[in-house]
Amino acid sequence: MKKILFMVALVAAVTFPALAQEEGDDQVVSRANKYLGLGLGFDYGGIGGKLEIMPTRHLGLFAGVGYNLLSVGWNAGASFNFSPKARVAPVARVFYGYNATLKVIDAGTDKYNKTSYGVTFGGGINI
Repeated sequence: MKKILFMVALVAAVTFPALAQEEGDDQVVSRANKYLGLGLGFDYGGIGGKLEIMPTRHLGLFAGVGYNLLSVGWNAGASFNFSPKARVAPVARVFYGYNATLKVIDAGTDKYNKTSYGVTFGGGINI
């Protein structure tokens, strides 16, 4: 439990100051074509990091690796941003990698612990 709380605190400490930065001139406001950050979720490998490269304004290619509460979780895939200029925009994703973890907490039941890998489809909102 201490490990999980530490990881959540680390993610918050790195992520929240970046959200508070002000945008100034047009050069700063334009979207970067690369993203490297910490976060939570399947595309971050659980609790981990993600690198995303945007070859076009709408298409992103990403890879993530992290701790999924059992072992190392990883994935790689693509995302499609429907409104890349908007501050809040819907996004669709498809990737291959970690998509579920089963951890049985009982003495001598480690043989049931499992991390599943496969294709995952998802969506969300970029802010």
